[in-house]
Amino acid sequence: MRYIDYINRLWELNRNNRFKPSERELFFYLLNECNRLYWQMPVYCPTTVICATLGIDKSTIIRARQGLLQRGLISFTAGVQNSQAPAYTITMDATARATGNATAGATITKDKTQINNPNSSAPEMSLELLEERMKNDLSWQQTVLYSLANENRSLPPDTILNDYISNFFTYLRLQGYERREERNCRSHFYNKLKKEYLKSDKNETKHDKYDKRRGCGVSAAKPQDYDAPF
Repeated sequence: MRYIDYINRLWELNRNNRFKPSERELFFYLLNECNRLYWQMPVYCPTTVICATLGIDKSTIIRARQGLLQRGLISFTAGVQNSQAPAYTITMDATARATGNATAGATITKDKTQINNPNSSAPEMSLELLEERMKNDLSWQQTVLYSLANENRSLPPDTILNDYISNFFTYLRLQGYERREERNCRSHFYNKLKKEYLKSDKNETKHDKYDKRRGCGVSAAKPQDYDAPF
C-alpha cells in the first residue's frame, strides 16, 4: 500500500458513509505521523499533542479514534497516564501492516494471504486475550460509557463495565466460541450490552419501583370495609 492508497481508501468509505470532520482530521494526522516516522508502527501520539495540533478537545479525539477503529482504518492501544502515550497503527480495514523502512510513496508489504484477498478479515484472537484486552482498555470503556450517556442510559448503581464483559465472555464460551476477531467482538459486546443487559436491568428496576408503590394488595369488597378509621 502507498500513502495515496490510504487516502483513497478513506474517501472510498466516505462515499458510503460520511466520516465526521474530527475523524478525517485525526486520520490524516496519524497518516502524516506514520509517514514522518518511516512507517515504523505503531506510532505513539500523546493525546494532548493531538488536541493542540488539531484544535480538538480530548473527548472528541476519543470519539474520533473509536469511529476510525470501527471503520477498520486504525487500531490503537490506550495510553498509560504519565508513562506511555496511546499507540496507533494504520490498518486499512485491519488487514494491512507497514513493515521495513518504507517512506512516502513507497510500497508497504502485506501478508501474502492479504495480497491475494484484500477483503480478508482480521486475525482472530483467543477469548482469554480478548477479555483481558477489553477489561484493560480504559479508553475504550470510557467511549462505551460516553455513547450510553448520549442515549440517556447508564450502568445500574454498584456495577462496572467489567461485570458485563465477564458475562459476555461466559456467554461466548457457552456458545462454543474459542476465538473471535477483536473489532467484531467489541461491536457484538456493545450491541448486546444495549439490547439485552441494560434492557434487562432497566425492566427489573421498573418492576421494583412498581412493587414499592403498590399497596398490600387487599381491595375493598363492600361499603363496610371503609368503616374503620384511617
